[in-house]
Amino acid sequence: MSFNKLCEREDLLVHPNTLSAAVKVSCQEKIFKDNNFDSTPLSYTHKKVLVRLEKPQIKINMAKKCIEKEWTTRELEDAIQKKLKSLKKPQEKSLIRTTQKYIKRIETVIEIVDNSDFSFKSEELERMSGTRRRELIKYANNLKNKINEIDLEDVSSNCESLIEELEKIEKEYKKNPPKRGRPSEKNAEMTDKN
Repeated sequence: MSFNKLCEREDLLVHPNTLSAAVKVSCQEKIFKDNNFDSTPLSYTHKKVLVRLEKPQIKINMAKKCIEKEWTTRELEDAIQKKLKSLKKPQEKSLIRTTQKYIKRIETVIEIVDNSDFSFKSEELERMSGTRRRELIKYANNLKNKINEIDLEDVSSNCESLIEELEKIEKEYKKNPPKRGRPSEKNAEMTDKN
């Protein structure tokens, strides 16, 4: 709040963003000092870029690398960008989206199989070159193996478990719907006494 009040002052000589960056760099200097790291070889712009890293040890390691390799601010920014990408947690997959995706895939496969015509005439196969026939044997074997690998029982079982769990939660929800809003003071007092 005090920082925001300071930024609202009309006699402030620097832009609030500049002041904010200076405060962050100052806090970072304390981290460096607490960890016995000499940051004097770094320019202010380098320090300003390093602020993006939150964990002190990662920040210090990156600063050491920057000094050792004599990086420009641009090179440090690139290294920090790569580091931040590597630290990013993979997003949790949405169960709804995953289920929809698999349904679409299965529907596509079923549609392809339904529309496929595996009927053939011996004369046509005889007219094929030996290379084409061997290629067709290989593809037909691959297709047969892939079909045999698919264990639809597992998929069906997983769907059944998911449906059961969802229906159980739904039934419980209908029996005891969550109360909306904040608890009244009277209810809060009763809870405290218990």
